[in-house]
Amino acid sequence: MTISPWLWPLPVLAVLALAFIYSRRKEQERHLLWKLLGYLLLGAFMLRLNGFPLPLGYALFLLLLQAKPKPNRAAKHSAAFAGLLLFFLTLALPAAEQGWLERERSYPVEAAQISQLSLQDDWERFKGEDAASSEDRLERFEFVYDRSGAVIQLNYAVNVWSGNGSYRYQVEYAPEKGHAVVQRLGRDGGGSPPDGLSAELVLERLRPEVLAELAPAPERADADRLRLEVPTMWFANGTASLDPKGFQPAFRIGHDGEVEPLPNVAEPYETTAAVVVYGCRDPELFEGCSAPAYYLF
Repeated sequence: MTISPWLWPLPVLAVLALAFIYSRRKEQERHLLWKLLGYLLLGAFMLRLNGFPLPLGYALFLLLLQAKPKPNRAAKHSAAFAGLLLFFLTLALPAAEQGWLERERSYPVEAAQISQLSLQDDWERFKGEDAASSEDRLERFEFVYDRSGAVIQLNYAVNVWSGNGSYRYQVEYAPEKGHAVVQRLGRDGGGSPPDGLSAELVLERLRPEVLAELAPAPERADADRLRLEVPTMWFANGTASLDPKGFQPAFRIGHDGEVEPLPNVAEPYETTAAVVVYGCRDPELFEGCSAPAYYLF
């Protein structure tokens, strides 16, 4: 179980609170410091009822305090109240930490035109400290652009496993504003990443010169806007074996970015990734879309 670094200062705060309360005692009492520590721990004690934390310890202290008058009553009450504050801090600090880590971040990017895109470099910048010794799997990729090369919409989601934990990145480009909004969400569980589609492979291969070549065939050139998607489910178990005859028109994207047509034959083609491009009247709503063209890596 990993302890939040935001909770490490709490023992220091507890010691300082005890020292302050002890220094303001009104009466001499044997072992008072240990008693104050006990009352502080009692005040911080909680009981979870149906997952909801209850400050049971502080309630018990109030009953004990009223049952019998005690010397240094105010100091003991202060110690129990300090424990109650610690109880609330142990609940509030992890939530505040999660909110801080999962806040939306804005990064300046040049993305108004396809020729300006640098998806791989942007992705390395978005990952930040998670970039070192990390593995990623692409969950979703959607890209809308027009035939002049203007970027209309670009967003994707990536699951990342690194030494810092397991996270889900949501990336939304705002081409007209010149920035991208990135949110990193914590994921349950860690361990090794499952088989799937490498985000770095797709983002590196979709360079501007390649994107400029990805479009439906000329007979479907009536659509002003194009929609590009990555069918991640095809690669849930890693490399996929596809039959180009069932995916026509089909093309191959080489390591150097060359785009070549694949023959219309029923022979398996081993591919590590693929993109699908539609010509649509309204690609944002996925309406009026023609049959797609398939590009295999």
